[in-house]
Amino acid sequence: RAEVRAGPTLGDGLYLVVSGPVPDIPAQIKLRPVLNDLAPEYRRIEIVSESQPEAGVAGNKNGDKRGGKYERSMPLSGLSGTKGIELVGSNGTRKFDLISH
Repeated sequence: RAEVRAGPTLGDGLYLVVSGPVPDIPAQIKLRPVLNDLAPEYRRIEIVSESQPEAGVAGNKNGDKRGGKYERSMPLSGLSGTKGIELVGSNGTRKFDLISH
């Protein structure tokens, strides 16, 4: 699940909020903007899963337990393309138009 929300306080800007099931392998879920294009229409933000070694705990250092759900967020101030953002994950992509926000 992914959505763009207003920040927690007035004037805090927009945030990308992504949630989903925790992978079965020990991993840390991160949101990573792709910054190699200077002026894209849609700035790509990738959902990445970085493997972690087993530490005898059924979760990761963010406290996400396998079989549970994770939630990650990131402020979009300064990260948007000229039209918005494109979220890229293992199950596809989704564009968010941010001009009208």
